Amino acid sequence: MASTKTVSAAKARKRAGHGAAAVLLALLAAGCDSVTSRGILGDGLTSQGREAVVQTIPATVDEFGGPYSDVNLQRYVQTLVDVLVRASGSPDWTIKAILLNSPAVNVFSMPTREILVTRGMLAALNNEAELAGVLAHQIAMINNGSITRQFEAARLQSPGVRAHAMLVPGTVLARMTRFLAAPHLVPFDPQLTVGADPVAVRMMANAGYDPAALSTALSALQRSSSVEAADQSIEPGVDPLHYTTLYGREERVLVDAIRKTELKPATPLIADREVYLQSIDGLPVDHDSRFGTVDGRTYRNVAMGFAIDVPPGFRVVPFQDLVVARGPSGTGLAMDVIRVDQLPRLPIYVTEVFGRQFVNQGVMRGLEPIKVNGKDGATASARLETSAGPVDYRLVVVRFAKDRLVRMVFVSPGDLTQTLSLDYRRTGFSLRELAPGEAQQLPPRRVQIVRPGFGETFEVLAARMPYRTLQLERLFALNGLAPGAEIAPAESLKTVRR
Repeated sequence: MASTKTVSAAKARKRAGHGAAAVLLALLAAGCDSVTSRGILGDGLTSQGREAVVQTIPATVDEFGGPYSDVNLQRYVQTLVDVLVRASGSPDWTIKAILLNSPAVNVFSMPTREILVTRGMLAALNNEAELAGVLAHQIAMINNGSITRQFEAARLQSPGVRAHAMLVPGTVLARMTRFLAAPHLVPFDPQLTVGADPVAVRMMANAGYDPAALSTALSALQRSSSVEAADQSIEPGVDPLHYTTLYGREERVLVDAIRKTELKPATPLIADREVYLQSIDGLPVDHDSRFGTVDGRTYRNVAMGFAIDVPPGFRVVPFQDLVVARGPSGTGLAMDVIRVDQLPRLPIYVTEVFGRQFVNQGVMRGLEPIKVNGKDGATASARLETSAGPVDYRLVVVRFAKDRLVRMVFVSPGDLTQTLSLDYRRTGFSLRELAPGEAQQLPPRRVQIVRPGFGETFEVLAARMPYRTLQLERLFALNGLAPGAEIAPAESLKTVRR
């Protein structure tokens, strides 16, 4: 039965060309079997919990750079989600796909039936079946309630979330630290996804996709994470911004799930590499240059004219009005730049504006003036006690220009504060004006689909990519290939260009 439908789907897709229309026609031609799964009548949330999640979604979209405005790509992903939902045996479901303007390699779902996919995830995958596998996995977790349980566990267990909840809403500190303590970004418990694997596999097969692509997608994501981690000297997968519910899984777990479904198609199932690659050709792979640029541990903002280096093991993520660097074990820092009409006395600004809540609570200590590369500044610290343990804050304000203040807040669990003291101090004092050569704004790097010419090797293609380090490793990871692989004749490859 599966093989007959696969042939029909493949023929329908060939007639339809490529893109979202091809996916939809494939499903209509093939029909779908019922997926054996529990299903849910709602989102599994209390009314208060649902309201909290609904309020989280806009902030989450903003956190990941806002929506990625590519109408064709959005339609392509949304139609693929619709295809998989119909293949799940629950055609009355409505699940919304949201593309995020972030190079972070991530996909996650909300209990309210939204799936958020970064452009970084799309760039990391290598065919339509891999994307279908990643999306099917999210749909399956919405189905079995894993996402709801994740939100509740994160809300109850994360000391960062608890400390953040103690900050007065609407204050400068609450706004700046909101991205350091979002409950949906607490690393996902892989055990919650066990039941989703066979459901996702069956869903893929019903839609005509090769279920083995779920396993190759995992390999691609792990390679991508390893290269990015090597570039920024962090452990793969430790930053929730780059964390997916597939990270931390062993590939054999997915292979076992595929085997247990006992799918034995007589003909190959759909992968559709060429269709997929053409859909992502030209996709940016950098952070949006409007928010500044990241090079290893260095963040530069040409518009504001400054640069700063974050501690080893921290990953920098710039947003429209804020820069965040997350570290391991609930550590992190956030900074922004504000314009002021009148220059305030900095110690007074720290106590009456920036850290006023800490003063009101009687927890601010160590207020003192400082100099940062010749510029006036002030700093103070505070500690909040939570049921999950103490959380420490270090506030820094620097008068960077006549009408401009740089504000920084460093956060750490109490038991790590002393260990991070020197690294945090070095970061604060690394704030500097851009040198003339650093102030040049370069065009963004983008995915480029190429067919290697005669005599071209991976080494030749890698040398053309606009990176200073790990060029060959990036090229292999970008194409989901193990080091040492050979170029396949007439096969398109992903590279990166400016």
